[in-house]
Amino acid sequence: MRRVRLSVPELVMLVGLVLWAPLAARASDIIVLGPTSFQEALEEADATYSALTGTRILVSYDASGTQAKQIEAGAKADLFIAGGLEWVDYLEERKLIKPDTRANLVRNGLVLIAPASDRTRLDILPGFALKDLLGGRKLSIADPEISTAGVYARTALQRLGSWPSVEKQLLLAPNLRAALTAVSQGKAPFGITFETEVAADQGVRRVGVFPSASHPPIVYPMAVLAGSTNIEATHYATWLRSWEAMPFFAKRGFTLIGAVAGH
Repeated sequence: MRRVRLSVPELVMLVGLVLWAPLAARASDIIVLGPTSFQEALEEADATYSALTGTRILVSYDASGTQAKQIEAGAKADLFIAGGLEWVDYLEERKLIKPDTRANLVRNGLVLIAPASDRTRLDILPGFALKDLLGGRKLSIADPEISTAGVYARTALQRLGSWPSVEKQLLLAPNLRAALTAVSQGKAPFGITFETEVAADQGVRRVGVFPSASHPPIVYPMAVLAGSTNIEATHYATWLRSWEAMPFFAKRGFTLIGAVAGH
């Protein structure tokens, strides 16, 4: 079964402003909004699910904050997977998800990266000399105002005491993958990203690992949206947490939280 990945403009419907593009979607098709750090793992998982069930999965990847705002504005979707708890909390407070379908899927870690040619190695500890390392150059992170990954990066630097010294040297990217690309393309000498992202771009390497105490646990929650009428979306969400689907996330470096019975 062919799997289609949609761009955000194709997926988002802003009520009264943007019309939903004609996709000739079947009633059983599942529309998913997911974080950029999930792309490779989810594509493999979805291909397997489609082969097993015949259900087509349509996915758009972007910063979780951007997608949560789109959902609030009326975006047509069935399932939301976020790169952190904040934006699912945001939607639940506004009664835009089905609370009984909410579940945590996997965990991740936070790392400092540099271009692959850079040989820097660093122990990231409270008060570490990040400003000296940058030497007046930029630090690439996802924008904390729209990306959960950016919130984790900012929180870690604040807890370690480095935020005030580098706050004016940030290169803010619209999402996590864009922050990664900025480093691999030489636009910034260092960046902060999720641990699983390093494998997604051969142009970067890990310089150091942020202590787990420097940021809240990086958890990926998901929930079926309140406006979804697709009963298959709940089956799909359950399957993503099954033993059948977990290997797709484990091979990408995610830490598994638990598994349930499959579809």
